[in-house]
Amino acid sequence: MTGVGGCGKTRLAIQVARDLFDAQMFPDGVWLVELATTMDVADVP
Repeated sequence: MTGVGGCGKTRLAIQVARDLFDAQMFPDGVWLVELATTMDVADVP
């Protein structure tokens, strides 16, 4: 998801994850991984 700062990307991602978790789509849980400061793709496993 991309967009200008402050437009609600993180808030939307958290709400979608919460809704999917509540619907038991991911019984093992949901993770939010902040990648905003990541500059090199090699840093992402």
